[in-house]
Amino acid sequence: MSQHQAQTATSHSDEDEHIHSHSPSSSEDLTSEIEIDLSMSREDLYRNARKAQSRAITAMAKVKASRRKADELATTTSTDADSSPRKRPRFTSSEVQENIKTVEYYGRKFLVTHMLWLHGDTKASFETPIDDNYHESERFENVDTMLQGQLREIQEVVPEKYLRDLGSDWFRRAFQAGMQSQRSNISTRVRTRCGAMIFGCTEAQIKSAAYRKETFSSLIGWKKNDRGEWYYDAWDSEILHSGWQGKHNIHTVFLNKGLMMVISGIIRGPASVVSMSEGEGSVASRNSETLDVKWGLDHTTPGMIAAGAVLVRWAASVDTLLTVQGSQSGIRWKEDFEGYLQYLFNGLRLRKASVLNIFRQWDKVLFPSSSSGFGGRQARSDRCAKMKSVMDALEGDDEVEEDRQDDNHEDGQRRSEADEEHSEE
Repeated sequence: MSQHQAQTATSHSDEDEHIHSHSPSSSEDLTSEIEIDLSMSREDLYRNARKAQSRAITAMAKVKASRRKADELATTTSTDADSSPRKRPRFTSSEVQENIKTVEYYGRKFLVTHMLWLHGDTKASFETPIDDNYHESERFENVDTMLQGQLREIQEVVPEKYLRDLGSDWFRRAFQAGMQSQRSNISTRVRTRCGAMIFGCTEAQIKSAAYRKETFSSLIGWKKNDRGEWYYDAWDSEILHSGWQGKHNIHTVFLNKGLMMVISGIIRGPASVVSMSEGEGSVASRNSETLDVKWGLDHTTPGMIAAGAVLVRWAASVDTLLTVQGSQSGIRWKEDFEGYLQYLFNGLRLRKASVLNIFRQWDKVLFPSSSSGFGGRQARSDRCAKMKSVMDALEGDDEVEEDRQDDNHEDGQRRSEADEEHSEE
């Protein structure tokens, strides 16, 4: 416990004792009138004066205690250093609830765009101080550096006005609640509402764990190792690759259309998955404001691809719930996610051609007009070709000589003056 907290606890305890020590012995004493009469003896006057003083002290202490409790409920602080009542920002209950909802909102966005699960311990994720010496190349060296990278991403997503409370309990709980809610929602959407279209089966079949195990096990990496033991391979997985050739390939991994359909279904709804299955691209329903619009998404992130890879494998697995480790399959989903994320981050940092191509292909499908993608600006050959033809046509147009242009300008001025004179007449 910090010095401030210890002092506060002592202060609160003293106040409670103070209230108790001055409390009247019965409810009758609280409600009975205090009589003052000139005929009273000095002892009676003194006794009644003490009783009045005791009631006043008790009432003041209760008001003070009530105000303190209200402040504790409606006030949040980022550190012990600024936790004195004078420095605390004060909110009404409606403002507190609005702040909580807003932080939950950004927690939901963060899960889809950056982290399907937080690195390390949840509490440490928010209480860890920023290390100014951190470099992105160190991100996956250990848990501490992973937390540093994660903190910077949270700061990218959450507006600055809420970041002063980043280390507070209410912020952590709200952000985590948003992530948990979103994780539950997207797992249901991916399997129940989009799974049949992604895997080419019926809705009843994709809901059956027995069917998924029999049909999709090899698709999501179920194989035998050199010792004859069966296990799920996170990388030698057919569903992750386009043009599967029996093993991991840096040129085809993360390019399976199913992964892109998963993310499209999350940010644009099941209608976009239907559109993609019919070869028409990722197109949302006309009547809905989708997450990509609400969140202002305009390019693919490493977190989206890594999440798509985990979710497409999970949707085809025997696991009932999306958890850190599958209860039925035993697959360590969080470890797989972090492995995919590390692969993509390192590929981007080192400018590896195969990884840059992954982002280009994803943006081509999900964000065809992107100008800020990690893989570079999307080529717009039709627009460029049309622009060239238009400029060529302009270049071939006749040029007007300068003196003739001046003559035309003077003629125009004379006609304008004549029209004005005619109008005045």
